[in-house]
Amino acid sequence: MPELFHGEPGFADDSERDDILALLEQLRHNAIQVLEGGGLPELPFDLELGGTPPEETPIGDWCAGFMEGVFLDESAWFADDEEAAAQLLLPFMLLSGLFADEPDMAELANDTQRLEKLVGQLPELVLDLYLHYRVPPETPKPKPRRKGPPGRARKR
Repeated sequence: MPELFHGEPGFADDSERDDILALLEQLRHNAIQVLEGGGLPELPFDLELGGTPPEETPIGDWCAGFMEGVFLDESAWFADDEEAAAQLLLPFMLLSGLFADEPDMAELANDTQRLEKLVGQLPELVLDLYLHYRVPPETPKPKPRRKGPPGRARKR
């Protein structure tokens, strides 16, 4: 909560504090229900840049805030599969504008068609990221064993 509010908010009283925290918990619960059901989240902005650089839009602000949340516990985000996490987070990193000075990102950031496409895919990308951490990876199914030498049919 201190990160969300940039410190402890000045609630009028305990009742207001409890009401606001309950509403935030309800938002979290609703988001989990949508994602658990495979639904796409509703994001708080239009899914188009309109030619404006992402870092100058609510999209960039939201992605920057998302990445700040990642930075709060990077080890948890990258612990199990660093490469997969980096791939899944790349669109958020790119759209945030936080990495614009990095040479690899600068080239991608200048591709306006790619940026527009990523913005349109943000709800799906959020769901993909959620499912990556929520759903265990599939384990290969064991192959049935054959009796007798391979390639030969058994006589009955």
